[in-house]
Amino acid sequence: MKTGIKIVLLLCIVLTLSCAKENLVVLTEEFPPFNFTKNGEVTGLSTEVMKAILAETGIAYEIQVNPWKESYDQALSTKNCMLFSTSRMESREDLFNWVGTISPANYSVFALADCEIEITSVEDLKNYKIGITQGDAREAYFQSKGFVIGEQLIVAENNTANLAKLKNKEIDFWPMPDAVANYAVNEAGTKPEEIKGIYVLEDLTKDGYFLAVNKSTPDSIVMKLQAALDKIKADGTYDKILKKWGV
Repeated sequence: MKTGIKIVLLLCIVLTLSCAKENLVVLTEEFPPFNFTKNGEVTGLSTEVMKAILAETGIAYEIQVNPWKESYDQALSTKNCMLFSTSRMESREDLFNWVGTISPANYSVFALADCEIEITSVEDLKNYKIGITQGDAREAYFQSKGFVIGEQLIVAENNTANLAKLKNKEIDFWPMPDAVANYAVNEAGTKPEEIKGIYVLEDLTKDGYFLAVNKSTPDSIVMKLQAALDKIKADGTYDKILKKWGV
């Protein structure tokens, strides 16, 4: 084989391996309407934003839907793995590289419609049972405020289970993103007027949701992702997605 052909083949192999290394595993959870599975396809507001970003970069990827804790741990420990929709909290800031904001998020504390308890601060909630999901932003947020799992914080498997606990009066309050709470209520066949927001959590995810990228992932990939997000925001694609989902 001629030297020139050998060099060309070697370059092709190197380029192929380099591209393969860029393949991304994009992790998420069942968290409608931001990210969820419907008819075997991953969809949702944040999912559509992520797909638009990734299409812009041209990088090959695979989206996987797992329980939140499993997805979080994999994104934390594995190169070229990333996680959405993720709250960018102080306790997580140095654990990941961040791309965002990918979607807005407003949080409230929900109660049954006949609840007459007045909540004027987070401290007021310490006298009650709060429904959360293991490993998510709400767990970290309330623990940072001195709440204790098994005392004030009652852990459920998912948001649907927490809604059922609220309706059965096993918990007093259910802190949730407004959009997620509304979606869960509708999907469960609960009448919207049975649930009400009684307190706004202004300091939880006030900047919206982000994409959390494993720290070992090359900076060049993180920069491509952020540049792609900036582009779809500039050209109107992002706003169209938000409008489609009623945000």
